[in-house]
Amino acid sequence: MQILGRDILISMAIMIMILIINAKHKNRREISLYNTGIMLFSLSMVIIFSLTGISPMSGFHLDIRINEVSFIPFEGIVEMLRGGITTHSFINIIGNIAMFMPIGFLLPLIYTKVNSCKKAVVIGFCTSLLIELSQLFLTRGTDVDDLILNTLGATLGYLAFTIFKSIFNIFTEKIIMKSKTIQNKFILLSGILIPYIVIIICGFYDRYTF
Repeated sequence: MQILGRDILISMAIMIMILIINAKHKNRREISLYNTGIMLFSLSMVIIFSLTGISPMSGFHLDIRINEVSFIPFEGIVEMLRGGITTHSFINIIGNIAMFMPIGFLLPLIYTKVNSCKKAVVIGFCTSLLIELSQLFLTRGTDVDDLILNTLGATLGYLAFTIFKSIFNIFTEKIIMKSKTIQNKFILLSGILIPYIVIIICGFYDRYTF
């Protein structure tokens, strides 16, 4: 918990500096809602990267161990459910879906070019793929099921956004329209990559200093 708090603090501090630079000479009222959305998105990414264990603190290796990779879709899920639904299997399956839902929900709010389920799903898939590729060099195994469940989570997140938008249309349109002239691809990528880089660097620091 202490490590997660530190990773959040560092990531948020860097994102705030980026947003301050981006906000120069722009309407403060227009940018406040957008910045809130970006910070929530970036916070979600810190939590996702922490929960999926991309930190090299517990160990890493430079060789790719193919025998530790599960390529067969749903094999791990079926194996977990073979003995019935347990707390472990429930948390593992539902957790992998739920933690990616904020990606699908927040993306269309903070970046209007993500205006379809397909685009939100592609970003969710690529984020999950980044995690799984990172795990090739860590003590955690790489599993195609995680990729499937994470992508499903991003899909459900976008569907939740469409429902939310239809109920609170005026509110969501206000946020989207006010942030349209401010948002850019660099800020979106920063919200994903800054937490990733911070957790990796801090993981190496923890590994060699403790």
